[in-house]
Amino acid sequence: FIEVITAFEVLEEHTASASECASGTSANAAARGGERSASVRKSSVARTAARTRSLGEVLCDRLIDEPELARQVWGEIRNRKLRIEPVTLDRLFEACARAAQQRDGDGGLSVALAIMREASQDGLLTTSLREAALVSVIKWCKRDRSSFEEIYASIDDADRTASTMETISYANFLYSGAWDGYSSGR
Repeated sequence: FIEVITAFEVLEEHTASASECASGTSANAAARGGERSASVRKSSVARTAARTRSLGEVLCDRLIDEPELARQVWGEIRNRKLRIEPVTLDRLFEACARAAQQRDGDGGLSVALAIMREASQDGLLTTSLREAALVSVIKWCKRDRSSFEEIYASIDDADRTASTMETISYANFLYSGAWDGYSSGR
């Protein structure tokens, strides 16, 4: 039975590689005299299976080099009423923290919480997206106990569900230092 399964897997692999060779050898690989390797085939399959990035995510790309533009990028996302993904908010909050480190501010917390408030006011945050955003704020902008308390206080009473409170408690623990529960290091 095991030999039959192994033979079947070898046959499937051979059939897949034969069809890839017939239609999948790239011009670059052919110029080098070879065919695409298994790792290249797997990575190209993974790329096609990945979701398309949202325009908000694309706009956040500029924050890599210019984190101080987080409010401006958020304003553009908000004005265009773009779909918000958790990664969009994560990159915005990371930029808030990076910009604050450059000017030694509050860790970007005030800007991050303002973005959260505006997104809530505009009705852009589902419960799961709000939880993901809170985790990102804790991850990037929380510096100490008082900043966590500020994040906690920013949550509306209606949004203080058991799930949300459990999620932010875990995030606070996860992104805290080992000895005192709080750390400014990442």
